Amino acid sequence: MSGDEHPPLHLEDLAPDQRTRVLDALAAVETYDLPVPEVDFAALSDAGLRAHIEACLHAQGRVLIRHEGRGYTSGYADPVTDALVREGPVCLDKEERAVLAVILLRCVAMPRSLNRDVGKTWLDAVPTTRRELKESQCLNRIVDGVLPRLYERRLIRYVGQGRGGIVPGHQFARLTQAASDRLWDHLNLVCEPDGLMATHIRRRLDQGLSATSGATAADPPPSTHEDTTP
Repeated sequence: MSGDEHPPLHLEDLAPDQRTRVLDALAAVETYDLPVPEVDFAALSDAGLRAHIEACLHAQGRVLIRHEGRGYTSGYADPVTDALVREGPVCLDKEERAVLAVILLRCVAMPRSLNRDVGKTWLDAVPTTRRELKESQCLNRIVDGVLPRLYERRLIRYVGQGRGGIVPGHQFARLTQAASDRLWDHLNLVCEPDGLMATHIRRRLDQGLSATSGATAADPPPSTHEDTTP
């Protein structure tokens, strides 16, 4: 920021060096793939400066998301996400959502339903492969076309030797707790659309994120459904 530029309203009461620390940390949480550790940026470890980061994000409809023991990312505030959902599927088409759902089921939901020790976040996943995805009759003709589009949106990553493994992408680290819970609810409905909890889940989904908002974490809850991958 040059000397002629007026600082954002949320930063006017800060000294120049404090303002720089806030802006550096803000840029990090908005651009880094993984949670940014507090120790890397003074503005994240200082509660007062961190409040200024939150104010800057709030002005853009975004929130600071804390990942316990790992650091911070940023993401859309729950009311903003609700508004985007009401406008319709503006990001992923039907085929993209279908492939992504199966990836999440194979990489996260199924391992947890089998009590495999895979960690606690969407990024702590067991890789699937292109061949495994094509085993689904519903997906075998669309997988090759959809995977590059999901990769471009950072919704999947390629991992492992030869990079043949597929796991959820870094965008899942930008989910608020409410958004993460809603995604898990959708996965449960995919597996058990007529299950005992289906009506309750649908009622909860109709309420939107704002009704259960909480932006302090973004990890999926333990899996409770059986392995019924399409």
